Amino acid sequence: MFNLFGKKADRFTISPLWQKIGERINAYARRSANWLNIRAAKLGRRKMMFLLVVFCLYWSSASMYIILRSFQQKDTPVKVTAITVPKTVSSPIVPSQDTSLQNAITRITHFKSWLDSLRRNGDPRYAHFLKEHPGLFDSITFVEQYYSLKK
Repeated sequence: MFNLFGKKADRFTISPLWQKIGERINAYARRSANWLNIRAAKLGRRKMMFLLVVFCLYWSSASMYIILRSFQQKDTPVKVTAITVPKTVSSPIVPSQDTSLQNAITRITHFKSWLDSLRRNGDPRYAHFLKEHPGLFDSITFVEQYYSLKK
């Protein structure tokens, strides 16, 4: 009928790197367990019980403290601050007002004309730009169109 507890045949595969990392973690855990077993074998039964009780009391009290602390009333509520949008994002910059932006647009225009001259002359640097920077020409065109509408 249904194979509830059997192994599935189509289990996912683990890459060799993750498998090695898992093996290293398991080996470290095994070494740590062996080290603790050697140390615990030297302790007597009464001392072992005492350490177990101290361990349980410590961690249970720490857990209770955390749980009870979470139910206590907070003195100050969580303050939520509104997200503010900078002026430059909400209102676009007009190119005639900002000389550094105007200089950048001028440099972009000169760069585009230089690339056009490379294309017309058949310079191999143009093919290099196409290969190494595939979205460059689209970005230049977008910037030119965006700021030509703002003028």
